[in-house]
Amino acid sequence: GIVNRYPKLAFLSWMPDWVWSFNFPHNVLKEGISINNCAGEYCFVLPYRVYPTSFYESVICLVLFFLLWGLRRRITIPGLMFCLYLILTGAERFFIEKIRVNQRYDFANMSFTQAELISFLMIIGGLAGLFAIKCKAEKC
Repeated sequence: GIVNRYPKLAFLSWMPDWVWSFNFPHNVLKEGISINNCAGEYCFVLPYRVYPTSFYESVICLVLFFLLWGLRRRITIPGLMFCLYLILTGAERFFIEKIRVNQRYDFANMSFTQAELISFLMIIGGLAGLFAIKCKAEKC
């Protein structure tokens, strides 16, 4: 994630500090400064604290899972659940990319990451599926 320059909010004081920002010791990217007296391949820690996007994404995806699980019996139209999944996970990934560090691509005066492009396509695919389901039901 990007560097988190903000202090932890007061209403989150009951949560551990790593929920707000984390420096990822023993990270697999081997980035940062070397950890003293560490043996092994992953002996690096970031010199700054970043947003723990992997944690945020896990929590959001669990919430989305339980939301879709709760809707599973109410949705009887084939394909509708999958379209909702595409839209929700696409939106989740698109917005989490705003606080993540990835290579950016420039195309037609736009700057985006690969994950943002894929998530945008997931949202478009989900919306197209919803349109197709609606069109099939109304016999367009």
